[in-house]
Amino acid sequence: MRRLALLPFLLALPAQQPDPDSPLIRVTVNLVQVDAIVTDKSGHVVTDLSPNDFEILQDGKPRKINRFAYIATQAGPTPLPPRRANPNAIPIPPPAYKPEQVRRTIVLVVDDLALSFESMYHVREAIKKFTASLQPGDLVAMMRTGAGAGAVQSFTADHAQINQLATTLRWNFRSRTGAGPITSVDEEAEDSDTPEEDMMNRSAGLGSLGAMEWIIRGLANVPGRKSIVLLSEGFKMQARNQGVDTLNGALTDPLRRLTNQATRAGVVIYTIDPRGLQPLSLSAADTVRNQKQSDRLQERRIREFEQTQDPLRILAAETGGKTFLNVNFPDESLRRVLDDQSGFYLLGYSPDEATFDRKYHKITVKVKRKGLEVRSRNGFVGVEDKPAAAPANQTPQQQLVLALNAPFQSAAIPVKLSGLFAVDDKQSPYLHCLLHIGMENIKLTEGADGKLHGKIEILVAAFDENGDAPHNNFKASGITVDKATAAAAIARGLFVTVAYPLKKAGPYQLRTAVRDPETGAIGNASQFVMAPDLTKGRMYLSSLFVASGTDTADRMRLGTRLFLPGEEVAYSLQILNPKPDAKLSLQVRLFDEGKAIFEGSDKPLANPKAANGVIRLGTKMKPGPYSLQVVVTEAKGAKPRRLSQWTDLHVKPN
Repeated sequence: MRRLALLPFLLALPAQQPDPDSPLIRVTVNLVQVDAIVTDKSGHVVTDLSPNDFEILQDGKPRKINRFAYIATQAGPTPLPPRRANPNAIPIPPPAYKPEQVRRTIVLVVDDLALSFESMYHVREAIKKFTASLQPGDLVAMMRTGAGAGAVQSFTADHAQINQLATTLRWNFRSRTGAGPITSVDEEAEDSDTPEEDMMNRSAGLGSLGAMEWIIRGLANVPGRKSIVLLSEGFKMQARNQGVDTLNGALTDPLRRLTNQATRAGVVIYTIDPRGLQPLSLSAADTVRNQKQSDRLQERRIREFEQTQDPLRILAAETGGKTFLNVNFPDESLRRVLDDQSGFYLLGYSPDEATFDRKYHKITVKVKRKGLEVRSRNGFVGVEDKPAAAPANQTPQQQLVLALNAPFQSAAIPVKLSGLFAVDDKQSPYLHCLLHIGMENIKLTEGADGKLHGKIEILVAAFDENGDAPHNNFKASGITVDKATAAAAIARGLFVTVAYPLKKAGPYQLRTAVRDPETGAIGNASQFVMAPDLTKGRMYLSSLFVASGTDTADRMRLGTRLFLPGEEVAYSLQILNPKPDAKLSLQVRLFDEGKAIFEGSDKPLANPKAANGVIRLGTKMKPGPYSLQVVVTEAKGAKPRRLSQWTDLHVKPN
């Protein structure tokens, strides 16, 4: 199949006006507003300050604070991850957050263009521990700078999904670093970078900055306290020629542009160097002739190591974030990022006319109480903020691509996507895409034949871990319904199925966008699906299917997962690679906003290749979203192995 040439996934639609309490520099004729974080000597966020404790200056001149607020983004202390994670612990299905429930949105940027093989291992393990410190209201996405925009996963509160993505992180052969963070030198080492080395450093730096620029564009309209955490060994902003360091404009200009975009979008950037504290002295692995050469090469190694950290310092300092250098435990640095994001102050003042001169204005925020440190953005360009206009002159396909890559779901056309992994009769793996489209906002026009006619365009794509879309479908078709049955047809909606045979295992992001060409109304949805590697012989579970207990062939129910109180819900999944003598048992659990409201007993499974059954919903269940989880336990002596799958379902009013 053809590949999709996709625009950056984080471009949201439609353009939205920033919330007045959003943490960013806002510049209007009546208000200049900036966010600030205050910490004590131990690095803990201070929350009890008043306007009299602050002083704010624009270009060195004091300004009167006329807007002040402290915004808490964390309900309590950041929990410490367990020292040893229990591999058999059953994950709890995450709640589905509405935009107004989101407290923090965090993008983990794994800079595999600037990570050594050794550092990538530490990053992978740190992200796995990081999920244990997340709190309600936190949404996380992850991307690699060396992959395409399609590799960026949609924001999720699913800790298991983040852990699964972390396990796929591998060293990138295009990285500017090799096996270890420190490269050995010998007596033939040059005093200046070769053209090839300079080009590799510049390409890696531009690739890393370009990937972050994509993210920042879309984060402008995302709710919550917004931050990017860059895990990188950095890059040199200097080009070295005959022993002399000169500023590399090819990297400094994009760096300035990036920090300015982050300031306007309200994005705080944190940077973590996973190399930790490195022994920069020469060792037995280095070959030198004499002490003079040894001193020269060691001096160069120290200087270049520090130079790679300069961009990390700038990105954090210019956006009000923090940089973590020479720290041996990147998981602890990630936890401290969450601590730092527990709350912030909003400070505002009235600007004068000279502010809007299109020049750069420096902002300085000071705190009067002794022993405290304040961090804020460093300045802004004197141009008034105005709502972003929707992009003009877009083709229908461009509109679909933008909707396909939007981080939050559009409600113009209701779309429900069910991405399911299973195997066919020949034990070949495939992705089954069940798509339900609400018809209430699709325009239907009466034709000469007395029937109602409409149109719909559908784009479906499955992105692999590298951001490629080897599986995609575009379909434009007409809709025709009889007037007598129009109300029932609209209430029922449209149901579309797409199946993709899989050639390789790994994480996939299923995304869809639909469009009414008559009105331009758009809807979208996405879902993460993990396709396990069945060739290794381990037992896995397929995705979980749910349908009406009275009619398991009801396609609409498969797609919508809508049920009434008191109704029966039929569930089924495949057990893949079971051992012939395996003793398996099954448990069903039902969750409401992450809390278990029903836990069935553990019952033996008669069929080792499938788990299915029926659960009846309570007659007094309140309308809203729920999560159904099926747990399969394989008895293995004193240490049973537990696998689980879950799906969301929605209880509608009677």
